[in-house]
Amino acid sequence: MPPSLPSISEISTLLEILNTKTKTNILLLIVKMLRNAIKGLGTDEDALNRVIITRAEIDLKEIKDLYFDRNNISVEQAVAEDTSGEYRTFLLALLGGEGY
Repeated sequence: MPPSLPSISEISTLLEILNTKTKTNILLLIVKMLRNAIKGLGTDEDALNRVIITRAEIDLKEIKDLYFDRNNISVEQAVAEDTSGEYRTFLLALLGGEGY
């Protein structure tokens, strides 16, 4: 007798788990890209712009939380320490951290 097919409910549950894990992995990758853009000498402004601008209205809050959890520093603080002038002001405005 062939194995029974999963129910719609079981398929939905599996898809939800897969979507959650995929989103988490994508967020971890974005956090790593952000950290690599900031750390070390100089700033990879193209990478920093790409991450902050493209994620600003999508999931930046989750990225900021995950960044802090993995680096023990807020994205706002890291950006403020690594940038200057109007560029810093611009990025911090996008991040919602104008107080730095």
